[in-house]
Amino acid sequence: MLEVPSASHSHPESVVGRSLGTTANGLPFGAREWTPTPFEYVTIGKVTSDRPYNPNGRTAYISWPDHGVTKTFSALDNVRLSCVPRFPPGMTFVKAAKVGWQPLPQMAAWHWGTELRANIKSKAWQRAKSHGLLPAVTTENAPNEALTGSALHWDSHRQLTVMEARRAQGHPDDEASIGTPAMQWKVVGNSVTRQVAVALGLRIREAWLANGSMDTKWQARPSLQEGEDGDDLQNTLTALENVHGADRASGAKNKPPSPSGHVGPLNGHSIKSRKGTFCRENTHRSVRR
Repeated sequence: MLEVPSASHSHPESVVGRSLGTTANGLPFGAREWTPTPFEYVTIGKVTSDRPYNPNGRTAYISWPDHGVTKTFSALDNVRLSCVPRFPPGMTFVKAAKVGWQPLPQMAAWHWGTELRANIKSKAWQRAKSHGLLPAVTTENAPNEALTGSALHWDSHRQLTVMEARRAQGHPDDEASIGTPAMQWKVVGNSVTRQVAVALGLRIREAWLANGSMDTKWQARPSLQEGEDGDDLQNTLTALENVHGADRASGAKNKPPSPSGHVGPLNGHSIKSRKGTFCRENTHRSVRR
């Protein structure tokens, strides 16, 4: 059985218990676990504390080639970004507008007709929290998205840079990135955090080795399932094995295929014919005639 990897870092205090969904009997699956961990969580502010100051995201650094933004804003968007307050942490354009902290031109240019963007819970034009975790990195840095717009720097009036997203996803600094900044961001957004991928891979390897190979599993497995389909399939496999064994005993070669189709090697896990593929492991499938 595949076991869940042990947790290495704790959850922030603001994280709530969630799950991926519920099963047919109503029980949650893929839920967060709250167990003692050896390490505290690492904030995005701490993991990027050594990068040089980049107030607008367009300053080029020879030793920090990935420390730049993926797109250039228009004059209106640059003003809108600067109007999003830096305090309290995690502020959004809509929250600032609700309390009267936005100028009238910006208020008039906002998409108030869009229900998601106008909602108080909208994440469009939201600043990340330096003392918390970075929200999910998507394939595009789009601050105007209501669901995934948490892409603004917590202190500077700019977007998050490619380097900041790379570090949040566990990419090492000495690993080369190719393509435009937008393409590099997309690669980061499509990736899985390296440490998580390694932990899952080790658990899968342990489960595979503990269960043995497929041949060993088949030999140790009991007979086919009882029932009409199982008996029918068992009789078919037995008859084909007898024919195959007789052919080998008589030394028959180049025998024309039977009308039912090609009979594959019986030491494998499937038998192919024009009617379909019958798997030894999938005993619930009935033989078609």
